[in-house]
Amino acid sequence: MGEAFCNVFELSRNAMVQKYISGREVTCVVLEDERGDVALPPTEIFPLTSEFFDYGSKYNIGASKNITPAPITKAETEEVQRAAVAAHRIIGASGVSRTDMIIGNDGVVYLLEINTLPGLAPTSPMIQAADYAGLSVSALLDKIIASAIRRYDR
Repeated sequence: MGEAFCNVFELSRNAMVQKYISGREVTCVVLEDERGDVALPPTEIFPLTSEFFDYGSKYNIGASKNITPAPITKAETEEVQRAAVAAHRIIGASGVSRTDMIIGNDGVVYLLEINTLPGLAPTSPMIQAADYAGLSVSALLDKIIASAIRRYDR
């Protein structure tokens, strides 16, 4: 067992352990609009200052490189987008969500987590995906607000 695993219970009596999955890290934003749930182009994430896409590589400018659209196959893109939309719907997300995944070296798409409040920082993959899809930050926010109005203004 690794040292971190052995020491985790010093920090909390609860811990979740997951097998390491080697592969490519991608994320995909789902945006609700008048057509329904729409997956934006996936983004591949390359941490530059750490082994993982951790807090520092997420929020420090220059600590990661995000490529939108992800340089993955058409089939992988479609599977990532399908998985993101499914995750969005399964948990009952509304407005916008971003699902982080690993495309394993075995070709399987593994969901890591879903973010129901994706960040709006300049380094955010959501901002980059929206920009690639032709949406300014203002237009993106307009779509999120319009989705809330459609859902709750009845």
